[in-house]
Amino acid sequence: MRNTDLSKVLFPVEMRPLQYRDGSGSPVHLRSHQVVIDRDMDAPVGVVGSGYQLILNEEALKFAKDCASQLFETKPSDLEVFNVITPYRRWFCHIDLVHRGYEVNILKNEVYLPFVRVTNSYNATRALRFDVGYCRKLCLNGVIFEKHSIEFNFPHSSRGMSNRVDFQIAKGKLQALRTEFESDAERLHSFQFPQGSAVPLVFRALQLPMPKSPEDWEKRKDDFYLPLKERVEELADRYVGPLGQNAYAILNAGTDFASNPPETPNIRRQTHAMQSRLGQWANEFSEAVTNPSFNLPTYVGDYMAVSGWAE
Repeated sequence: MRNTDLSKVLFPVEMRPLQYRDGSGSPVHLRSHQVVIDRDMDAPVGVVGSGYQLILNEEALKFAKDCASQLFETKPSDLEVFNVITPYRRWFCHIDLVHRGYEVNILKNEVYLPFVRVTNSYNATRALRFDVGYCRKLCLNGVIFEKHSIEFNFPHSSRGMSNRVDFQIAKGKLQALRTEFESDAERLHSFQFPQGSAVPLVFRALQLPMPKSPEDWEKRKDDFYLPLKERVEELADRYVGPLGQNAYAILNAGTDFASNPPETPNIRRQTHAMQSRLGQWANEFSEAVTNPSFNLPTYVGDYMAVSGWAE
């Protein structure tokens, strides 16, 4: 489900000295590291080195608005936050900004909106970064084009940031990304797949987990694998119906899954990774199907076994 509540990420944090107790129980300050504290919860969200520069989510959002306004050649006030992603402990966040007036028509009747995603973290595991993707206007399910993305990446260090980031170098790349996306969508739409291939194709596109052994299947089939297949079947039916039995419908089923992941272990926190994976898949698959020797069963490989999953 989409979330636009910025209070989930714009919370007060502070840096505190990291300390431990020695053999006698006395506190000892550790000069090489600090701890980042979520002041709302009074709980740690990360342990960082002494050279770490804290970049607040509020600052990251301002940088993102600057980036988006230059890319879309519009005012920051024209931008809208349409999704916020953060785990319960709030140690990182993704904030997506969209400009609803910047529409892109795909396949003559499909309307998409480009968006800028800013990523920030409070434990040094994710550098401040900006990615560009597209979301379908009808449902706002998104895809990140990592291979051809417009990306700006900065480390959390005193030398990595300034009060303003120059995004002028990105001009012209948004149009190139749009052209690439249009081409990919047309080739995906033209590829018709045979009956019974939709679910394995979605699994292949998203690289969803497969049983590691017969024992793993028996142990997890009822609470993981079969519900996973059921969810993918539901989405495949939802998009194949109106869009046709083609790879473009698979892309849409995949983006719906990635944008609204099920609450299951190893899945629920991977929205960005899955959306990036789909962007890569769309580009690679659209090129692969132009090869006269392309063979779908060979391409899908072991994922074809998903069709036979049953009680």
